[in-house]
Amino acid sequence: ELADVIIYVAKKDQQDYLSGSIGETIMEISVSHNSGRNAQDGKYVGEHDDWSKSTWRNIYLHELGHFLGLEHPWDKEDGDWAVNNWSDSHESTRMGYDEHLGSEYSWFSNLDIEALEYIWGKGLWQSYFSGVPASKDYDIDTNNIGIFEPTESAIFSCLKLVTDGIPTTLNGISEFDVRFDVLSLEEGTVQLGANRAFNIIGAKTLPLFIETENALTPDCSGTFENATGVYTDLVKSGSSVLNTHWNLIDAENLILKLNSYDQLQPK
Repeated sequence: ELADVIIYVAKKDQQDYLSGSIGETIMEISVSHNSGRNAQDGKYVGEHDDWSKSTWRNIYLHELGHFLGLEHPWDKEDGDWAVNNWSDSHESTRMGYDEHLGSEYSWFSNLDIEALEYIWGKGLWQSYFSGVPASKDYDIDTNNIGIFEPTESAIFSCLKLVTDGIPTTLNGISEFDVRFDVLSLEEGTVQLGANRAFNIIGAKTLPLFIETENALTPDCSGTFENATGVYTDLVKSGSSVLNTHWNLIDAENLILKLNSYDQLQPK
């Protein structure tokens, strides 16, 4: 009763669509059971495999894009379009048809994200988990580190909670996605602007959601010591990687001050 959209798995073929109109109480996304399966002599053979499952996911994301307000690049109803036909070459977008196939595409393209942010506004978070891949140019024993985003004036990272060096939890959570909003660059102060459980959906590093030999579970690079109020983390800033040390100076407002930092040198 509380759902905005209901997802159906259709028994019939070619039932991949979004039904209803934007603004209706409930809309429906339908994905055919056989979408992506292999066919021989007009009959489907074998069980669902990684290919068909990725096709399911991509069709669902396409229809979800419609639900969120995105359109095909060739749709002309609202007076703007990028290409005339679905088969025409166009920029990579989840709202094309070619991106339905295979596992090369795992999420909405940058163009789609830009359009979604134009429609809905920019969110507090950049992705399903905070941080960026650690460069192999540095001797770092973690695959994911924090990042300072000057356009957001914020640091995005993850921190582990410890007390006297022993892992601990808060409300059952031991690793937190964190967004620190910069209060003053001159004074080196930041304030916790948002937090959530780190990588709660189990996304991989790169490519997202795709199980390959190169896809890893992201590490949590930061540590907050409850006993001392000291936060340490590796943070990428521009082309540099900094080993940072912070002190909690205002526990009520969750304000930290940069105590020191070291710039890591490439191998």
